[in-house]
Amino acid sequence: MKRLSTLAIIPARKGSKSIVGKNYKIFNKKPLIQWTIELVKSLKFIDYSVISSNSSEIEKIAKSQDFNYLKRPNSISTDSSQTEDCIFHVIKELRKKKKYFDIIFLFEPTSPLRKKKTVSKIYKFFIKSNLDSIYTVSEFDKFVGKIKNNCFLPISQERRRQDRKKLYCESGVVYIFKTQKFLKNKKIITKSSYPYKVDILESQDINTQLDFTITEFLHSKI
Repeated sequence: MKRLSTLAIIPARKGSKSIVGKNYKIFNKKPLIQWTIELVKSLKFIDYSVISSNSSEIEKIAKSQDFNYLKRPNSISTDSSQTEDCIFHVIKELRKKKKYFDIIFLFEPTSPLRKKKTVSKIYKFFIKSNLDSIYTVSEFDKFVGKIKNNCFLPISQERRRQDRKKLYCESGVVYIFKTQKFLKNKKIITKSSYPYKVDILESQDINTQLDFTITEFLHSKI
């Protein structure tokens, strides 16, 4: 059987409100996005990879790393723009160049603790299971709830961690999905998507300066 062709996309728009220049901010002596670039380049099963961004700084980094760069229109680079908009744009532009791919990988640059062996393991699982799409999740063990009328309303009535049912949160380690299914559903994650559990450490995501500081420290120790 012929191996399905694969495309890796790294979405990296500019304009982060929490950390200015987050995707190219120096993270353990390298721009944050470079860690994801290097990981993607090390994956032998990726046929083509590209960064989608509207940042000139990201473009410079891509060129320095000999990594494909696609300028994203400002119209789909706003705070309200969806990641799906970026993917549609990449597919459209690459097809203009007669580049077609069966499977798409999405790697967010804000998850620098992901491991090559984890991504490889998930890809093998994806292929063997004949899934349409897969995304990563990690266990979440906090006692959470909502606040209404100054009262805390817990989701679970079990206060002790060991008594509570396990909860999970979506992580950005990797998303893998079939191109045709994505074009049909217009979404990365659907009701039939498979949630693949990964280590909490690898799932560390950078959204705030505190996240950045903690993740950088953890990254320096592994």
